[in-house]
Amino acid sequence: MRSPYLLASLSAACLLSLGGLACTSSTSSGPEPAPAPAPTSSSPGPAPTTPGPGPGDGTLRFSEITGYCAREALSGNVYCWGPQGMIAYQSGLASQELEDAFPTPTRLPPRSLTEIVGGAGWVCGRDVTDVWCIGDDSVTAASGVASPNARRAWAKIKLPTGVLLTKLVGGGRFVCGIGAPNSPERAAVGKVYCWGENNRSELGRGTDTTPGSVVAPIAGDGVYVALAGGGQHACATRENGDVDCWGSNIDGTVAAGELGGGNVSPAPRPRGLTVDPRQGAILPVCGIKVGGQAFCWGDNYYGQMGDGTNTTGVAGQNYRTPSEVPTLRFKAISTGPTMCGIAIDDKVFCWGLGQNGSLGNGSTLANPGAANGDDARQKTPAAVSVPAGVTFAQITNLANGKCARSTDNRVYCWGSSTRYETGAGVRTAMTVPTELPQPAASRAMP
Repeated sequence: MRSPYLLASLSAACLLSLGGLACTSSTSSGPEPAPAPAPTSSSPGPAPTTPGPGPGDGTLRFSEITGYCAREALSGNVYCWGPQGMIAYQSGLASQELEDAFPTPTRLPPRSLTEIVGGAGWVCGRDVTDVWCIGDDSVTAASGVASPNARRAWAKIKLPTGVLLTKLVGGGRFVCGIGAPNSPERAAVGKVYCWGENNRSELGRGTDTTPGSVVAPIAGDGVYVALAGGGQHACATRENGDVDCWGSNIDGTVAAGELGGGNVSPAPRPRGLTVDPRQGAILPVCGIKVGGQAFCWGDNYYGQMGDGTNTTGVAGQNYRTPSEVPTLRFKAISTGPTMCGIAIDDKVFCWGLGQNGSLGNGSTLANPGAANGDDARQKTPAAVSVPAGVTFAQITNLANGKCARSTDNRVYCWGSSTRYETGAGVRTAMTVPTELPQPAASRAMP
């Protein structure tokens, strides 16, 4: 009998645990509350509410994180920082000015959302009935609103008639969602719909030439229960645990045992691997067995396999088949150049790329003074210096670091901050998890 895996997303935008899945940035979907009844009108959904405090202490709390953004627990409003200053695009602004736009958490235009996903310079989310996006034209073009309006204001995405989407995920510049159980068009339930950039077949449409500015289903007749997105690829899980993937295969993550190329339409991956659909199995780069053993494959240049190496005997620094992360047992893993995992005892470990504080253990480099690039390689898991009394419930990936949400809905970030990635308002690397400052009342996007 094959052992089911719980798979961790390549884009590290979701936190996958033995008890369920919580999605952050771009990219995996899992179990969620039952959807609301089908809408009876074309209403844009509930009106935004006023931001509220956390439970009893006057602070805002965040129930979801996605890269450089977080969704406030009570209002549903979205706050972003660092590189997401691109959302505040105005003609003539230089890149430096775009970064300076969001040095600390800054509220986007009010919009009460129940789920969010983000990528490079964009955020999308849904309310009870509709999907909304703001930022980069690649994803906002599906609203029919021309730039620059769609960049600086939430735009409602034009979905096919009778289709409601849930479990949104994204990659670099594309978004996908699953047809919700309450979709008036019953044939849409469980189907995957995508839009956005399609340079590497990210939209999974096969030979279909429908432009990425139109929301359309992926090829094939698959019915899916979970979804995940990476930089230029995505995977979906069927009810029986089979996984189909499409898009770029540069690191061997889409087509098992192969490197390069990719899939223009959904195809089984990993071949012969059945995942546990109850856990919302997601994009292969790491898998967690039911007992907590973690297996990883793909890029190993910085020691992302966690097995003490940064090479394979097969193809340079790429593992084509899963390799077990030794000793530890995990309930969640966030992937990327720096890998981080929450162990079953709630301790947190990071490995892989170790520079600018990305390991969260107080060091700037993994191995200062080491030669041949090993100064930035942490080849085995190293304990993260989590603040006393804090337990992490979700981790999301940054360009060179991580952000995590605690069980009491606070956000902590660490790693490089040259572009305000940690949201602390300084360009100094954070070498240990540091709580995201409370948004100032005046910090709202103009």
